Amino acid sequence: MNIRIVIVLFACSMLNLSCIDRDTIAGTGKEAPDRMIGAGGDFQSGIIRTQLPIPLRVRILAANGRPVRGVVVEFSNSLERVSFSDTTARSDGDGYASTRVTFGTVADSIQVNASVLGIKGSPIVFHLVARAAAEENAEIESGDAQSGVVSGPLSSPLMVKVTDPYNNPVKNVVAEYSTNNGRFSSSFVQTDSFGIASSIWFLDTLIGQKTASVTFPSLPGVVLNFKATATAHTPYNMYAALNDSIHAMEGQPLPGGLRVKMVDKFGNPAKQQSVRFSVVLGSPGIDTARAFQTGTDGVATVSITLAFGDSVEIVNAYSPYYPLPVVPFHITSYRYSQLSSISSSGGNVELGWDRNVNNNFVSYNIERCLTYTFDQSTVALRTITDQNIVSITDTSAVIGTSPFYRVKINYLNNFYFYTNIRQITVQP
Repeated sequence: MNIRIVIVLFACSMLNLSCIDRDTIAGTGKEAPDRMIGAGGDFQSGIIRTQLPIPLRVRILAANGRPVRGVVVEFSNSLERVSFSDTTARSDGDGYASTRVTFGTVADSIQVNASVLGIKGSPIVFHLVARAAAEENAEIESGDAQSGVVSGPLSSPLMVKVTDPYNNPVKNVVAEYSTNNGRFSSSFVQTDSFGIASSIWFLDTLIGQKTASVTFPSLPGVVLNFKATATAHTPYNMYAALNDSIHAMEGQPLPGGLRVKMVDKFGNPAKQQSVRFSVVLGSPGIDTARAFQTGTDGVATVSITLAFGDSVEIVNAYSPYYPLPVVPFHITSYRYSQLSSISSSGGNVELGWDRNVNNNFVSYNIERCLTYTFDQSTVALRTITDQNIVSITDTSAVIGTSPFYRVKINYLNNFYFYTNIRQITVQP
């Protein structure tokens, strides 16, 4: 009878131990951990290199909802952008485990995991935001050294970036844009979440190098300088770069050629533009088969050789690509009136020349020089009429010397030319 009772009691003891194994940690008498829940500290933000005010906390619960003590919880961040007061923490009598977080030097959104292997709800993810420190640096991000058309916007905005001491972008910093060479779409701009401020530069109406600057009220002494090149607008006008009424000698190249200037609507020279020339009247020697390019001064030049004899020649300059005004040149060519004879006797000098037949003739001047330089101190001027021969008395000529004489032939429109200088010896 006693033996049977002992066996039954032993069996019951074994049955009770099996029930404990399912609901407790074997040998400890604790509740078995079943799940983990977040218990505080999520969705915090703070400045880099500072500790968050609220610890990150989780709670370990058994299946029956009771807290479980002594469970090890591991806290981690895959990018290692935070540090923990405890990377592992044991749950207390109320099932809570916690750690404090200190941000590193990177401003960003950060996730921290709290993990316990093999239980429900693991890992718990905490969402944190590390904000940048105060602004300390600024630099040009893009938009420098652009080229654009006068009076228009540059193709890309002028962008600057503001950062803290650890190169994190800082938002809501005011950038002030200024220039004496145009205007900006916005003069005061706040940086965005990437630390970027931008504004579009509209150039002024003059070609050339331009400058602009960006300053920051919260960063005294920091100045970012931008440069740009303004180019001419579409060609708008074309005109003669010299008087379009030209007077020159027959059969000779025109000194300097024919020159036209092309400009935009603001008067800026339009460079690298095509200009062509056509002959309207006469037969000058000029290249009409090709286009001539304007230079940096907006001027295109063509060489021209005048026809022989007294004549009027007309040449037009025009743009083959733009509806610009046609520029006419009127060139009057004159015949030479050469000296035909020079003789002297007893200090008298006699000069003879071909009779001038040009209707634009006005007068002649005779000039003498003893020092090979025709200047005001040595030139003797005498106006004569249109004759074939003129005699002058040159009593100042020294016997045996070789004075020089030339004739200045004056025409209408203030045009003149000189005959070739002749050398004679005054005879006694």
